[in-house]
Amino acid sequence: MTADIPVHGVVPGTLVGLLYDYLDAHGLAADTLLGETRPDPGPHGLARYPAAGWQGLLERAAARLNDPLLGLKLGQTATAAHFGVMGYVLHNCADLGAAFERYRRFERLIYDMEPVQFSQDADALVLEWGLGHGRPGPLVDETAITALVAFARALTGRTLAPLSVHFVNPRPADVSPYQDYFRCPVHFEEPHTRIRIPRPMLDLPLQQADPALLGLLEAQAEALLAQLPPGGQLEDDVRRLIARLLPDREPTLAAVAERIGLSERTLHRRLAARGVHFRMLRDDTRRQLAQRYLADPRLTLAEVALLLGYAEQSAFSRAFRNWTGESPGRYQARNALP
Repeated sequence: MTADIPVHGVVPGTLVGLLYDYLDAHGLAADTLLGETRPDPGPHGLARYPAAGWQGLLERAAARLNDPLLGLKLGQTATAAHFGVMGYVLHNCADLGAAFERYRRFERLIYDMEPVQFSQDADALVLEWGLGHGRPGPLVDETAITALVAFARALTGRTLAPLSVHFVNPRPADVSPYQDYFRCPVHFEEPHTRIRIPRPMLDLPLQQADPALLGLLEAQAEALLAQLPPGGQLEDDVRRLIARLLPDREPTLAAVAERIGLSERTLHRRLAARGVHFRMLRDDTRRQLAQRYLADPRLTLAEVALLLGYAEQSAFSRAFRNWTGESPGRYQARNALP
């Protein structure tokens, strides 16, 4: 089942900075609230942050702010800077259709998770994302789609409305905030995340188009894209081995490297080339497994702790509270399947 696929992929540090900027703008100490310092975006904003870690940060912030609409609000504050070089490429395209074409071409620079699929029907350009890389959850999806619409509106200077927006996540109790923002029908519990852009919108000129600057920025984007490591299964393999080792022993970098058939140093280097750190993968894998186990009412908290490699339930409870902002008991009471 797709719900069981661990979330994998990466996002740039500049996008993660969107959350820190949002919290700072609201007078909140982001580092304290999230329990983690702002990640360094690296040269040209190319530092990579695990998608599961991005999911965790958003969920932690939403829980501590008691704001399930955080993704919808956060996406509206996205600027070109949060998309790195690609944001400025889009800014300088001639029209919105050209901007979407560049988005497809350079997507990995801002959203290296599930690749977007483009298609057209009689009325619209359709952008669609599947579930092959797992379910990152409502906050990740809503931040991404809202940011896309907000950026299109900023580029054209118009309050554009898609024909429809579709999310794979459960329907919230109140859909009116989504309908009010997107100004179109918004559907939930759909097979894929999808947004339908009316064909006439694609011809709208952009306010700051500069063909000469666009050429320079595209060349830079192409060079940055070439620097990205190729997609592959290494991260997935590491996560699977971590999950397999957890009930019996602490999954160290050395233990995982031995089973993959690499030296510890080589595995560290290959993960680092993807902007991923082993410790973060281990924590993200533990968190995802914890949430999956807690949804099973047959498992006690003590059994979940043991499955995750904790000798004591109290250590698991502390870690879970750091990940999510709530106790595992409270999470289980809200999310256990019937």
